[in-house]
Amino acid sequence: MLELFENSKATWIAYGGARGGGQRAGARLIQLYRRLQHPGTPGLIFRRAYGELYENHIDPLLRQFPELRGFYSDKHRELRIPTADGIFSSIVFGYAEHARDVHSYMGKEYMDICVDQAQQLSEDELLLLKTRNRWPGQAVDCK
Repeated sequence: MLELFENSKATWIAYGGARGGGQRAGARLIQLYRRLQHPGTPGLIFRRAYGELYENHIDPLLRQFPELRGFYSDKHRELRIPTADGIFSSIVFGYAEHARDVHSYMGKEYMDICVDQAQQLSEDELLLLKTRNRWPGQAVDCK
């Protein structure tokens, strides 16, 4: 999956499979890796409901890397990662429980977007999120 993020010309990457196949862990690690590789860039991990977002992404990431807890803002649902250049990259943990909530992401930009459980969103919602996937250079989203 990292190879696709780093080298593919594709702008949509779908990664699925059996339960326990590492899709979520892969998305988190790729977001973290790319934020460190591309200082000053934002990434988005997105789910339909906050409870699932917390259980499946925020809590596991902070358990795996407890040293990052001090950089996580629960209020903003954002992990601000200091990079070697002294610049902060960020992973935003977003959700939209209702279709209209996806519009709250208008005006925001992310280098990478990972949508977990993309089948829970309509095609229009996914396309709207895709418009937020714009960053000078390379921008990729996964579902």
